Amino acid sequence: MSRKPKTSKGPLQVYWDNPPGPKQGVTIERIVRGHVFTRRVEHGGLVSPTEAANALNVTRVWIYRLIGDGKLKMVKKKGQFAIPLSSLKEYRHARGDDKGPWLKG
Repeated sequence: MSRKPKTSKGPLQVYWDNPPGPKQGVTIERIVRGHVFTRRVEHGGLVSPTEAANALNVTRVWIYRLIGDGKLKMVKKKGQFAIPLSSLKEYRHARGDDKGPWLKG
């Protein structure tokens, strides 16, 4: 009996809009079997925990820890958990990551 090879969802990239601001959104690119799928999330949208982890440059476990500590909000929509993009932006602002490296000092 032969096994089916594991398939992964492939690399995931999250690009924040520039310039940062209250209406800032993200573009999410995922490569699946050599095809690039792009999804645009506006400022009022939702992202998955995996996408949130990639956007903040942390692990998914760290995202769940932030949710448990009350630093990120989580909603359940159609049986799946999602994180509001506004919650990610608030956390980035509190952490000081919403400014470019040229503004930090």
